[in-house]
Amino acid sequence: MISGIYLVLYAISMNSKYKPNDYIDAIVDKHKRVESIKGRQVLLIGDSNIAFGLDSDVISDSVNLPVTNMALEVGLGLEFILEEAKDLLEPNDVAVLSIEYLMTLEGSYISKYQAGMALPVSNDYFDRDINSELIIDNYFTRKRLFEFNTTKISNRDIVYNRKAFNEFGDLTSHRSKKPHKGNLMLPPPQETDKKELITAIDEFTQYCKQNRISVYYTFPSIAQSAYAKNAALINQFTNRLNQIDHLIFLDGSKESVKPDSLFFDSVFHLTYNERAKRSKILGNHLKNALKS
Repeated sequence: MISGIYLVLYAISMNSKYKPNDYIDAIVDKHKRVESIKGRQVLLIGDSNIAFGLDSDVISDSVNLPVTNMALEVGLGLEFILEEAKDLLEPNDVAVLSIEYLMTLEGSYISKYQAGMALPVSNDYFDRDINSELIIDNYFTRKRLFEFNTTKISNRDIVYNRKAFNEFGDLTSHRSKKPHKGNLMLPPPQETDKKELITAIDEFTQYCKQNRISVYYTFPSIAQSAYAKNAALINQFTNRLNQIDHLIFLDGSKESVKPDSLFFDSVFHLTYNERAKRSKILGNHLKNALKS
């Protein structure tokens, strides 16, 4: 409970001029698409590195299966993301997982709370904390928190909102936007969180095996400068991932390192044009993996 309150207070303190948008509300549309598809399908699971970084239709053409990009943001936390995946995946489905190196198990309560408000079933994906919710409601009215204010639209609001996603769940609003020219520094990942992530991914792969679900991993694209500053911890995380049984890798961590100029506004968010290349390569790798 204490950690939940801390996360909320931290989010508030880091963004005192909160500008509401309905980015998280896209979870509703993503669920609808998955539930409307009959038969085998592919779910892209993770955070905004996937939302920004992959074209589902390109991958779909490669594997000849419907693909849905379920990814939203790292703030939901890995526990939420994997519980959501387990709720949606059916036997014979395919899961492609990718997480940023900043991922934590619990994530930010405010993000999960927003998801729960938008899609009530997602309240089952995390432990509710009434104290945290009271704090959120005290600072932001529900109208300000969950409605997109069209009278004060910033560049961030244009990129990060529900309408930014296409029918497959891919974020497309940065198509015509110029890459951010600022500092794309990545803070070092926390070692304790990384151990928890490995355990969670291991348990998820075991679940998938028991339910005849194919699960693959693709490493997140990362800016070269950020990788250089965090190579030791990233390599350690990669080595631990490699020890997980039944987790099949579609690429390697070093293959995902790209020049800084190919990123939009984060060390994990590829530009629109670059993600088309990543999607074609990943689609071919997944096609070959499914054949084996």
